[in-house]
Amino acid sequence: MSASFSARLDKLNREAIAEAESALAEQGFQQSDNVWQGNLDLGQHGFIPITVQLSSRFPDALPDIFIEPKTLPHSIPHIERSGRICLAPSTGILLDTSQPSGLVVEALQLATNTLIKGLSGANVDDISDEFEAYWIDENTSQVWSICDLTGPARPISCFWLRPPDRMQTINRLFANSREAARTWAHRVGWRVKRAVPGFLIPLTTTFLPPSPNRPITFVDVQQIMQQHASPETAETLTMWLEGVTFPITLLVVLPLRGAQSIATVGIDVEVPQGAAARQLQRGFRPGKMTAMHTLRLQPNLPVKRLLIERLDTAYVVPRGGADVSLSTYTIAVVGCGAVGSHIVSHLAALGVGKLRLVDPEHLTSANIHRHVLGVSYLRWNKARGMAFEIGCRFPHLDVEYRERAIEEVLREEAAFITEADLVVIAIGDPTVELRINELLDCQKPRLHAWVEPLGIGGHILATGITEGLGCYRCLYKEDEIFGLINLASFAEPGQTFQRTMGGCAGQFVPFAALDADRIAGEAARLAAQILTGMEREHVLISIREDEHAFCDAGYKLAPRARLIAAGSRYREKRHIRNDCPTCGRWGH
Repeated sequence: MSASFSARLDKLNREAIAEAESALAEQGFQQSDNVWQGNLDLGQHGFIPITVQLSSRFPDALPDIFIEPKTLPHSIPHIERSGRICLAPSTGILLDTSQPSGLVVEALQLATNTLIKGLSGANVDDISDEFEAYWIDENTSQVWSICDLTGPARPISCFWLRPPDRMQTINRLFANSREAARTWAHRVGWRVKRAVPGFLIPLTTTFLPPSPNRPITFVDVQQIMQQHASPETAETLTMWLEGVTFPITLLVVLPLRGAQSIATVGIDVEVPQGAAARQLQRGFRPGKMTAMHTLRLQPNLPVKRLLIERLDTAYVVPRGGADVSLSTYTIAVVGCGAVGSHIVSHLAALGVGKLRLVDPEHLTSANIHRHVLGVSYLRWNKARGMAFEIGCRFPHLDVEYRERAIEEVLREEAAFITEADLVVIAIGDPTVELRINELLDCQKPRLHAWVEPLGIGGHILATGITEGLGCYRCLYKEDEIFGLINLASFAEPGQTFQRTMGGCAGQFVPFAALDADRIAGEAARLAAQILTGMEREHVLISIREDEHAFCDAGYKLAPRARLIAAGSRYREKRHIRNDCPTCGRWGH
């Protein structure tokens, strides 16, 4: 089968390339080896030679068009260091692959437009907008940064790290402090080795990046400071240089056009080497000459460019579709089982800044197929395992945990729960949840989330948002036969859903990971809406799914389930009771 697909793809590629080559020949291009060479007419800018290459991905990708950068009178936007002309975004464009010759003509026109705009200066601001791409040269190395890039100029540190994987090419990290670097590194399994003095330089205006073909020195850095930094920043940097020795590393932050975003680049200044350097340092003990004194004697000290990969919260959270405003909130999650673990995962991805996890149980083999944690976490406490896992995935998050039952935590360390901005309860034990509901009453916004057996759905209840009626106890009604029954349930009361594998200790309620994840996603979204003020009511949200597996197993649907169509998301407040024995006595 794979051979058949390979043959078909090769045939399509050959046919497309043959048509494209005919189009290039008609445009006056000559073939040389595997590329085509010719000229583009740039009007008043004359003709310029280019090279066209049809890759193995053609026609699913535009042809690659190259220019020799040295033939240009000056640097222009959208020309890579290799000379490749950036024609269009690398993703998100739709090409008509049935017209290979048309793709060639379109690519040549795009290249022409790019070169004309660049040579005329019409798109000069694009260089600033893509500053980091034009900053790098062939010797540029990459450094991670978790620094807060807001605020004034100040000392920071650049830490050398020891990765667990020797194949990892990035091994340096900008951080505000050693403690911050250690915490981050520990969560991703790295170790902090040593630190180099660093300094954060916020510029007030941007500048054009120096040509990648020209080495830069500290004189260039000083000129940038004079022209684009505030006097206060320049003075603070000078004072700092008086107190440190080489090597040093600078983290430069500059505003882009319209001040809607920023660019970050780094500069390495190494220890001067050679006979001239030794002559400069005469009279000083090794490593004792300050950086500023060295620069006074050797102002043209070479520097190296660094490319910064940002990992700070302000950068990674919004680019993942999360809400930066949630980073100031704390959410306590009680229960880190199948539903709770997915809720924790979603809350972390949404950008919640601090999570507090509570669960006394350990992960067993019966849980792993519907739990966020897998086999590698067997016998781990669930709260501890989730804290470790989330810390690895999102090292900028603050995650705490307690390996105890919620009743113990409330008795011995209530602030761990009550000082959170919102509490999510996902323990699947209505008896305990009713007790928590009574204890927390109206003083704390919270969600109760649970799933029904065999994929028929699940529910999320919001309460404690205001002092009005509506709580978890409102869902329960006294029944002469069955005792307390949950009116939200999709299953008729009096049925038993516990299944057993290996005795009483192996009992479980049958539901799948998809069921848990669906309810968890709804719960996390509702939590975000409560924290941001978009949801201010005590609502019950029910997710009704297909009932075939449930009914085929011989179980019966409750009347409420028959009123809600499968596949529906149902929001209501009819559960609220004026005579509720719990919220009815909260002083309303």
